[in-house]
Amino acid sequence: MNVKKKPIPETGEISFETEVLRARKPVLVGFLASWSRPCEMLRPVLDEVAAHFASSLTLFTINADDNPILGLRYEVQFIPTLILFIGGLEQIRITGITSGHTVISRLQSCLAGCEPGGSGHRQRPATEHHEKHGR
Repeated sequence: MNVKKKPIPETGEISFETEVLRARKPVLVGFLASWSRPCEMLRPVLDEVAAHFASSLTLFTINADDNPILGLRYEVQFIPTLILFIGGLEQIRITGITSGHTVISRLQSCLAGCEPGGSGHRQRPATEHHEKHGR
């Protein structure tokens, strides 16, 4: 039996604040590009992550080419890049191709111990604009 997977929704500059920064649940955002082979290879991993965390995490993708302001704001220098936001704060970042097991393990570790403003993780406010980008 072939079960049809629910596609991972896309967010962008217009809806990012509402869907990601103000979300009640943790949100994993994947910065991707349609032309990128590594991004294409990561899609099954994102499907695996979405299935594993279906009730505890929201997952969105962002087309990095169509949303350059978000890429600059969060200093996305490589794609694919995954960023976990909790309470509007970036908690962890995973760059490049990796296995579903690795992503799930990192997320489980953070979700078990991360709180906005918690120690040991990236704590940059998600709405912060970086002066070096002129924003």
